[in-house]
Amino acid sequence: MARITSALPGGRLSWLSLGALFWLLACETSPEREAMLVVEYIEAVDIGAPSEERQTQVDRLHSLRLFSEAAIEVRELCVRANRALLRAEAEQRAVSRSIDALSMRYPAGDAPDRELAPTRSQLAASNEAIAEARALLPECRDRARRLAPSRRVPQP
Repeated sequence: MARITSALPGGRLSWLSLGALFWLLACETSPEREAMLVVEYIEAVDIGAPSEERQTQVDRLHSLRLFSEAAIEVRELCVRANRALLRAEAEQRAVSRSIDALSMRYPAGDAPDRELAPTRSQLAASNEAIAEARALLPECRDRARRLAPSRRVPQP
C-alpha cells in the first residue's frame, strides 16, 4: 500500500478510495460490458467502406483488451473473417491490375495462354478466398448476436 500511495498526488490513498478504484475496474471488465463493447466494435466495421478505413476498423476491434473468453473468441473470429476478406480483395485488385496490363500489351485480346494462365489462376484463387471470407461473416454476426442479444448486429 505504501508504494501505491506514495505514487499518487499528495502521497495518500484511503482504503475506501482504493476499493472504489478496484470496483470501477471490475465493472469496466464485466463479461456483459465486454460483450457490448465487442458487438459495438463489430458493428463499426463497415464492409462497404474503402479497404484502408476497414483495416483501421478491424485493427481497433483487434486491439480491444478483453478478459472474457466468449468475447475474445467472437472478436478473434470477426477479426479473422474481416482480415481474410481484406486480403482477398487486395489479391483481386492485384489480379485486376494484371488484367489491365495484359489488355494494354494485347489490345486485340490475343494474349498468349502462357501469360494468361497465371492471371486466371490468381483470379480463381482470389474469387475462392473472397467466397471463403464472406462465408465467415455470417458466423461472426451470429456469434456476436448470441454474445450480446440485446444489441442489434446489422446484416451487410
